[in-house]
Amino acid sequence: MAEANRLSAMYERLSGGNPLLVNALLEDRLGGADSTAMPPPAQAYRHAVVTCLQRSDELTAQVARGLAALDLSRATRLVGRLLSLEHEAVQRCKHVLRLTGLLDQTGFRHPETRAAVLDSLAPDRRSALHLQVARLLFSEGAAAAEVAKHLLAADDAGETWAPGLLLEASAQALHEDRTDLAARYARLARSGTLNEEERVAVTFMLAQVDGRVNPVASVRHFSSLLDALTEGQLHFDQAIDLVKHLLWHGQLEQAEEALRYVARIRKDADATEPPEWEAFRLWLGCTYPALARNVSDALDPQGADAPPRHTADPHVQAAWLLNGVLRGRLSQLDIAAVQEHLQPLRLSETTYEPLAMTLTALVYADRHETAAAWGELLLKDARDREVPSWKATLSSITAEAAMRCGDPEVAEDHARATLRWGLGVEHATASLLLALVARGALEEAGRLLGRPVRNSAPHTPADLYYRHARGHYYLAINRPLAALAEFETCGRSARSWEMDLPSFVPWRSDTAQALVALGREKEAGDLVNEQLSLLTSAQGRTRALTLRVLAGASAPENRVPLLLEALECLRDDPDRVERCRVLGLLGHAYHAQGDPTEGRRWIRQARDLARECKADGLLTALNLVGEPERETVQDRDGAVGIEDLSKAEQRVALLVSRGHTNSEIAGKLFITVSTVEQHLTRIYRKLGIKHRSGLRSMYEGVVAPC
Repeated sequence: MAEANRLSAMYERLSGGNPLLVNALLEDRLGGADSTAMPPPAQAYRHAVVTCLQRSDELTAQVARGLAALDLSRATRLVGRLLSLEHEAVQRCKHVLRLTGLLDQTGFRHPETRAAVLDSLAPDRRSALHLQVARLLFSEGAAAAEVAKHLLAADDAGETWAPGLLLEASAQALHEDRTDLAARYARLARSGTLNEEERVAVTFMLAQVDGRVNPVASVRHFSSLLDALTEGQLHFDQAIDLVKHLLWHGQLEQAEEALRYVARIRKDADATEPPEWEAFRLWLGCTYPALARNVSDALDPQGADAPPRHTADPHVQAAWLLNGVLRGRLSQLDIAAVQEHLQPLRLSETTYEPLAMTLTALVYADRHETAAAWGELLLKDARDREVPSWKATLSSITAEAAMRCGDPEVAEDHARATLRWGLGVEHATASLLLALVARGALEEAGRLLGRPVRNSAPHTPADLYYRHARGHYYLAINRPLAALAEFETCGRSARSWEMDLPSFVPWRSDTAQALVALGREKEAGDLVNEQLSLLTSAQGRTRALTLRVLAGASAPENRVPLLLEALECLRDDPDRVERCRVLGLLGHAYHAQGDPTEGRRWIRQARDLARECKADGLLTALNLVGEPERETVQDRDGAVGIEDLSKAEQRVALLVSRGHTNSEIAGKLFITVSTVEQHLTRIYRKLGIKHRSGLRSMYEGVVAPC
């Protein structure tokens, strides 16, 4: 009985009590359609709606179709204008439609009702009606998107105002991540009668849409846009975007030519430097430094080292940050201030680029743990919004951050994802190559080097990162001369670009490793000491790897203190791969000093850590294979307590003892869940416990410092 009452009320609501509609609803229900939601086909109900229209007079049917086309069921005035009817006539027809059961006081009783009314028209008449509605709404000053959907339904852009309106609607749809709709609007605009400015605007919009959906496809628009630029038909912001797209697709010569035109546009437009130009100039200087030097006369880079003017423009802030980090001109306070300003930004069409620049700056400032966690959050947004170009860029940056965090497995996953999208090939290949070398997959790494990438003189920081990675592959396969050539090329480019930042590409310590392999320890030591003099205390990871390489170039009796200092530099850094290298060399250094017991202890820790982070390549590279399996904790003198953990490990341990989950800890400390898990693995191993309850027991009665 309860079900019968429910269906009765629902059918009354959907039919207005019209027996024809009620019987149709029952037929659809018996036929298997869900009469609660009435999804298509619900054929009986739709057929019944059309029958009701056919039984009505022609004027009532016209009003019903006008209401359905407008999709504004109570817009009596608009329907009257559409059909040239008086207000009272429209009201009478609506009253009849309510009695028939098609309308209620708010409009059509169900979306299927409206759809059936529209489908009752022949295709040509339906298109004509939508075009008529579009004209009416345009004259009423309706929003572009509201008018454009009717032009699209009519498949008609013949009105003189239609192309401009469709372009406005396309831009709005793109901003809302409705890329398919944006493309349909732009293509319809292209079919209209266009003036030259509109033709260029349509081409530019199609290039933007392609750049979001299929970046490789956007290349097909470049030729006509370059012509438009040289003919002075691109706006300043459009011209800047064109140069960026040319650079992203490796068309450096065309980009340089276009850039000179852009510079002339800027100089002719205004003597005051607009924010777009300031942001672009800074961006170019740190992402394509070779090109920036070639066109320095056009860039007119006055005041490039000064802080940006007081502006909320995230493009200017982020470009200034990346430029300053790469050139070693910013303090940690400067970096933290800009990071704090930009971190609240949500990923969008306008913030994607400054967020990517900020992540890159954090990676090169040795803030890779923050960059990795932030990158994962932004990547989730990019995946949710299904924008391939955003996913490719963010995956590539996060891959490098993960590699610097000592997580080759995560780095490999992100790098492979980037390569599938076909963007950022050099940068992603570098991260993948380093991950494969760490994993010991040298044959696969060799095959990777056979893939086509730009192999000319370096033009970008990504090129240097690729050569850095290729050099380390050559070291791994015992080709130190080839590695030396790669690292020296990095050094020449970094110095000529004034980007000689060791935490960006540590070419001196890289070169020193090749020199040590060639027996040239004195030269290696000089280079590494020079690198040490360039580092600050905040660059812990880079300082640690520099000390490690210096130890390798030093006499055996001098190695232990250097390696212990390197280990201390890594105390709060997540880079397990670098820690593993230091531990392994420390074990061998103790062996060389005649202390095999201490040597075995450090080597076992290195081996355990290499296996934990799946860096099996280090087992061979550091000669860690063959040591007896014993628990590291048992070899330590005396008890191990909370105070023996690093500061980062203590923070995680404290939160675990308070009952927080790994996900909650990651959110509180702004690190990834993977990093929390890595900290816990090290905490358990150091403290000799197996469960979270062990941490809670250790913290009983202990008051943690604030």
